[in-house]
Amino acid sequence: MRTWWAAAVCAAMTATAKAVCEPRGDANRAQAVRLEDLPSALESNGTVLGNLVVDGRNNQGSYEELEGIVYVSGNLELSHVYGQDVLTNLGELKGVGGALKLVELTSVQDLSGISNLESIGYSLTLDKMHSLITLVGMDALQEIGCDLTISNTAGIRNLTGLEPILALNGSLELREIAGLRSLKGLENVATVETDVRMMRLYALPTLTGLGGLQSVNGSFHLVENSALFSTEGLGSLEEIDGDLILDRNYSLRSLAGFANLRRIGGSLIITENSALNELSGLDALRIIGGDLIVERNWSLWNVDALFNLQSIGGRIRFSENGEVQDVPPELSAMSHA
Repeated sequence: MRTWWAAAVCAAMTATAKAVCEPRGDANRAQAVRLEDLPSALESNGTVLGNLVVDGRNNQGSYEELEGIVYVSGNLELSHVYGQDVLTNLGELKGVGGALKLVELTSVQDLSGISNLESIGYSLTLDKMHSLITLVGMDALQEIGCDLTISNTAGIRNLTGLEPILALNGSLELREIAGLRSLKGLENVATVETDVRMMRLYALPTLTGLGGLQSVNGSFHLVENSALFSTEGLGSLEEIDGDLILDRNYSLRSLAGFANLRRIGGSLIITENSALNELSGLDALRIIGGDLIVERNWSLWNVDALFNLQSIGGRIRFSENGEVQDVPPELSAMSHA
């Protein structure tokens, strides 16, 4: 039987999904509830109406005021809290109607303090969580209504703890996570409604952990992942509605993970992947809706995998690619630009 707060989050998620993840309701309208006002603002059923913003630079103390919160109807933002795990005061939290944003909570090593959290109506953002070493602790989390963003958080090695997430109605962004070595934890995500962006993940060798991903309804960006040598792990991905961008992944040698990719609705852009010598792995690709741009891949000598293409909707451009300097004749006639 669905509880009152779960029904509220479900309604909020439905609205945001229809609006391409634009924040709705209390997350947009409400004034922020201050920590010192919580005793009077917290309703008897554990609800905080509106946005709750806790900035440790403006608040000192034990943060015991957070105890007893079950549902925040707007956004919940906790930032710049030093010297204590502020999440331990949120053990009763079950739902956030808007966004949950955790920034620079320097003593938080895991997310067990919010172990009862089941639903986030809009987005989850973890940024500059310098002591965080694992996402384990959010075992009850089943729904993120829009975006999942993890950035500038060097200590986590994998994404274990996110297994209950089946789909994202917004984007998946992983950026500047220096220690991330595996995407394990995302195995059950089948669909991302907007973009997948993986940028500057300096220790990530493959995409193992994304084996359940079937479609990306936006663009897929792999940019400046210096340890990435293979896209292995994307075996179920069949369609990308936007662009596929592979840029400055200097160790990338294999595109095997794209073996089942059949359609790219936007452009295919492969640039400055200096170790890439062939495009095997793109053999199943039949349609590129936008441009095909392959440039400055200095080791590239074989692009035969692209000869199975049936249609290219935009321009074709090849340059500075090892032995493949010009547009192959097998491709030149396919462009509709």
